[in-house]
Amino acid sequence: MSLIDQITPVVVTYNSAELYDRLFETLSIFKQFIIVDNDSDKSDDLILRLKKSFPNQLYISSKNIGYGPGNNLGISFVKTEFALILNPDVKIDREAVMSLLACADKFPNALAIGSQVFDEKQNKKVVSYNWSWPAHPIDINPEGDLSAKFLPGCCLLLRTPLFLSIGGFDNDLFMYYEEYDLCHRAIKAGFDCVLAYQAVCSHAPHSSSKPSIRADYLKSRHWYRSKRIFVQKNGFLKISYLDRVGMIIINFLLAILMLFLFQIRRAIKYLARSEEHTSELQSQSTISYAVFCLKK
Repeated sequence: MSLIDQITPVVVTYNSAELYDRLFETLSIFKQFIIVDNDSDKSDDLILRLKKSFPNQLYISSKNIGYGPGNNLGISFVKTEFALILNPDVKIDREAVMSLLACADKFPNALAIGSQVFDEKQNKKVVSYNWSWPAHPIDINPEGDLSAKFLPGCCLLLRTPLFLSIGGFDNDLFMYYEEYDLCHRAIKAGFDCVLAYQAVCSHAPHSSSKPSIRADYLKSRHWYRSKRIFVQKNGFLKISYLDRVGMIIINFLLAILMLFLFQIRRAIKYLARSEEHTSELQSQSTISYAVFCLKK
């Protein structure tokens, strides 16, 4: 049995047909892998093509349950010691995978082992770890394996039993911040998160699904929602009622300004941010009213 057979990659896809060639190149390394498709459009033929190329793998069709929950579903079927979380827009070669395994062997208490990330759009390695949140930019590359508080979620080697022992990814985080939350809980539980210095993956950001105005809006909305859940859950930030009202107004006005300037994508982000703060206010009002009724 090859060492690499200890790993089962899990890939969550959503309208990712354009990434077939990248996925084929990466998945060819492995003996087994699991694909979870989050209700892609009927016109998206990625799963059909993958099944023709790799007929003996596990393909799970699901309603769109989100990135973290989708990975939880996939990992629930993993039988190997390690699961490798991969974005569909990530490429990794055999040498880098073996470096991840070597790092895992060196640090047996590590629940998560991350790789360095080469950003194809910026044409350089990007900072692939943080020691705190909020993260302060540290534009340096490590000189060896290092312990970190947060690792990138696009390519993350997980010890399956340890991952399951802390409950996997938080199902409340539909998309974004799931790896921050996982690493935070792993360290609180007494495990390590380690960046494997010699492992490098190649990432094509924002290409894991078809671009559209609707997709941009939903991604922005989920980003702000997940950030709110993460920071409030872990006590990193508390925002007052009046501050949130101010954020709603400011972001809404900025969205209108961006529309007048024909900067559609920026307008979408500001509108999504305003919408998320509005949803949080509505949630807080409902809770406050419930508490008031109970007191009466």
